[in-house]
Amino acid sequence: MELLFCMPDPWGCSCATGFRGDECDEFCTQGRFGADCNQNCNCKNGSNCNIYTGRCPDGCREGWKGATCQEECAPGEFGSDCLLKCHCLNNETCNGATGHCPPGCAVGWIGPSCQEPDDCVTNECLNGATCNDLRDAYNCSCPIGWIGRFCETMTPEPCRDLEPCENGATCVPLSEEEYRCDCADTYEGQHCEVQNLPEEAGSPVGAIVGALVAVLLIGGVAGAAYYFLKVKKNKGNEGRVSPEAQGDSDEE
Repeated sequence: MELLFCMPDPWGCSCATGFRGDECDEFCTQGRFGADCNQNCNCKNGSNCNIYTGRCPDGCREGWKGATCQEECAPGEFGSDCLLKCHCLNNETCNGATGHCPPGCAVGWIGPSCQEPDDCVTNECLNGATCNDLRDAYNCSCPIGWIGRFCETMTPEPCRDLEPCENGATCVPLSEEEYRCDCADTYEGQHCEVQNLPEEAGSPVGAIVGALVAVLLIGGVAGAAYYFLKVKKNKGNEGRVSPEAQGDSDEE
């Protein structure tokens, strides 16, 4: 086998494919192939290629394609054998080896290489909830005051749902089921439903009743005093003889 072959000038002589050295008697080292071993292997996982043909047993490494893995990925593709498609914002070109998009991922895609579908693009989260992508699914993180799969239901709150406090009282929620009513002045009770007026203020009916009672008391006292004086006067007259009666008695 001829290990040295020559061509007319200006090309000159070189070793046969797979060989190198001054005498063309040395095999290509790992990672090299071709005439004079001038070409680099671009094999997947760093494996060695065939020193004669350059073929890779497991395919090309990221960013390369072709029979001998000597072709770089075209714009818009990346990965091993350039089988993956870029999903960059504004259709920008991604890194041929990693798929990284400098401007970021296009709408609907997420991940380091923008290859994961963004399930939150068409999410049904409501009322300001945050969508969390879970790979082929998503969930909603609800803000305070909302619950449910899509945060569609208001959190139970007795003050809002029941409006239990009366007469201008302030309702203070203590839990989803408990509350407290802070009553306004002159009201008391669990729901501030009882009016508790100060004694000095009284009510119009109470004032009228009080006045009537006072009149009756004064009238009773005056009547009793009059009766007492009249009786006393009558008793005094029973023991006294008038002058006319005394004269009549002397003439007899």
